[in-house]
Amino acid sequence: MEAKSTKINKHGVLWAVLTWGGVALVLIVGFFCIRSLMGRPPKISYSIFRSLMNEVERVVFIDHEITGSLKVPREIHALIYEKVTSQEFITRIPFEHPGLVDPLVAMGVEVSARGRNPLFNIILAIVPWIIIIGFFVILLRSQNKKTERILNTLRGEDGE
Repeated sequence: MEAKSTKINKHGVLWAVLTWGGVALVLIVGFFCIRSLMGRPPKISYSIFRSLMNEVERVVFIDHEITGSLKVPREIHALIYEKVTSQEFITRIPFEHPGLVDPLVAMGVEVSARGRNPLFNIILAIVPWIIIIGFFVILLRSQNKKTERILNTLRGEDGE
């Protein structure tokens, strides 16, 4: 009788760990998503960025995205909001534009570039698969134990 309750306890602990691990994962991902959305500068169109080029203080190129700041805060027509007073901005380059950097440097704009950190995207892509595979492993182990009990009962052996 003692061994059976220990098995149930181990199985219950495993489910509790998986459940709370899943809840923690959802909370962590939600936190990072909300944090990344709340502190972001307004998005502006590329044509508005081109019209503001003489007021730009610095820009950072990240893939096809430009994050930058103006010399002084100004009212900007953002994509989501009607108009926003901001010094920071984000825009996307709609096409390859190799001649964009030279005019910015000529105007005295501080230009830098960096790549995206792929670690978060890799983790975000792998975690659901780990959860799915873990669920199926637990399901198959549970089914295997049930099958063994049924076979032992059919053979006339003790199913405990």
